[in-house]
Amino acid sequence: MGRYNIQRCNPARFAAACERQNELRSRYAGVITREMLCDYCGHTVGIYMKGSHAPVCLKCQKCGQITIFEPLSFRLVI
Repeated sequence: MGRYNIQRCNPARFAAACERQNELRSRYAGVITREMLCDYCGHTVGIYMKGSHAPVCLKCQKCGQITIFEPLSFRLVI
C-alpha cells in the first residue's frame, strides 16, 4: 500500500498545515535544540526544542527499533 498523499487528496488541509509549519519555523528559528539518536543504530529519531519534555518513545525509521528517551530539560550550565 502506498503512502497517503495529503497534498493531492486534501489540498486545503495541506495548505493550512504548510502555513502553520512556516509560522512555527520562523518563531523557533535560532532556538537551542538537541538531536535525539537511536540507541541501536545512531540514526536521528527526533529533535527537541528548548523547554521541558516528558519521557517519550520514538520508533527509528532506519532500524525499526523503539527507543525510550528520559525526560529532557534545557538548563543554563555555569
